Amino acid sequence: MEINRHLAERFLKNQCTADEAEYVAAQLHENPDLLNDLLPEEEWNGLKDPLSLNEAKKRDILDRIRQQLISNASTRNNFRWLSIAASLMILLSLGIYLNWPHKPVAYKSDVVYNLVKINYGKDDIPLEIEDGSFILLKAGSELHYPEHFTGKDRTFYLKGEARFKVAKDRARPFNVHAGGTVTTALGTDFTVLAHEGDAGTRIVLHEGKIVVKPEHPRRFVHANAIYLSAGEEVLVNRDTYISVRSRSKVNQVEEISPVRTAGTTEFSSTAIIFKNQSLRNIYQSLGKEFSVSIRYKEKDIADRYFTGSFKRDSLALNQILQETALLNQLHIEKRDSTYYLSQQKNNQ
Repeated sequence: MEINRHLAERFLKNQCTADEAEYVAAQLHENPDLLNDLLPEEEWNGLKDPLSLNEAKKRDILDRIRQQLISNASTRNNFRWLSIAASLMILLSLGIYLNWPHKPVAYKSDVVYNLVKINYGKDDIPLEIEDGSFILLKAGSELHYPEHFTGKDRTFYLKGEARFKVAKDRARPFNVHAGGTVTTALGTDFTVLAHEGDAGTRIVLHEGKIVVKPEHPRRFVHANAIYLSAGEEVLVNRDTYISVRSRSKVNQVEEISPVRTAGTTEFSSTAIIFKNQSLRNIYQSLGKEFSVSIRYKEKDIADRYFTGSFKRDSLALNQILQETALLNQLHIEKRDSTYYLSQQKNNQ
């Protein structure tokens, strides 16, 4: 086997077989100068983009890659670095890193999105938020947000549909990430519809004003911010970010009640809470949360509900299964990572 241009390109694109990838990595370990065949300096310097890095920054990043390749690390560690370096060079060639800031991005270490609200029912779930806002979580939807807002904003991540009645706080913008968009408000009332599988994300403004921007601005560099006034809505295509604005036909005077009308499931960093939730939805959410399979016959758990709270630790999954099984006279059997629930024989 010999390293040629075709094999090098396949290696960078992660298209090699395991044997080919191991061979290329070993050759680069023995002869780091082969990097020039993978990414010649002329091609590196020939990258053109209105947001290009300056020459000094380009050379610095390329030199860092080369230094790692000629280090004295073990073959296994070098192979791992080669994978990272290859991915980095691909991204550079695509222009994704051309807008990198000169300083590392500082992420907010004090913000933890540790509350997960899931609506498995058919009715809307009203949620009272710490800052005084109300949210109406629609059926089949999921919402992630911090238990306590300690930063300079109030940020939520939505899958599905929800209506937001935002408490006014000019110092802390209210941001909703959903379906490739970020909707920002200071104090207003709006609905976001971002169901998985939909081609577009729809935002409806009932009161006040909001601004809608792309969640990934570098992907849509020419996208403009969309400002909506009360009674307007916008539909944003997730692939192209082409938007269509129109007058809304949604009822603008609907009130959000804090009274819960359906079962709820809540996962936080310290607790797992179920309120009047069906066993079917409980087992589905546990399977997803703990990456296990929970199997049962629908007839064995039909029309059965549970309310309870548990400390979130390594024993939580078993405790929840044991308690729900005991209360509903179910038998538990575990095989590998799969739990099987069935009616106890003397109750069949």
